[in-house]
Amino acid sequence: MLKSIFRYFGKRETGMLKSIFRYFRNRETDMLKSIFRYFRNRETDMLKSQISILKGTIRREEEKANDLEIKCEMFSHGEYKAEDQEKMLKQLNKKVEEVYR
Repeated sequence: MLKSIFRYFGKRETGMLKSIFRYFRNRETDMLKSIFRYFRNRETDMLKSQISILKGTIRREEEKANDLEIKCEMFSHGEYKAEDQEKMLKQLNKKVEEVYR
């Protein structure tokens, strides 16, 4: 198709047409690169956000695990009275139910 267009115009115009085609091809390439960069950056930002959320969740779960570990140690050493242990067991049961809902 380009050859037929170039044949239609003279040699002088052909050089100009080639320049015009090159210009638009470069512009198209630049636009595609920009679009690709935009979506890549957007995806990267979303992944970074998800990583941050997951790290926060892990930190909270580790804190819960540490609290439960301390409570278990206290129960096993008998540092609580039976009534206190019963209250703590009820609270623990509530927390476990909340987690598994």
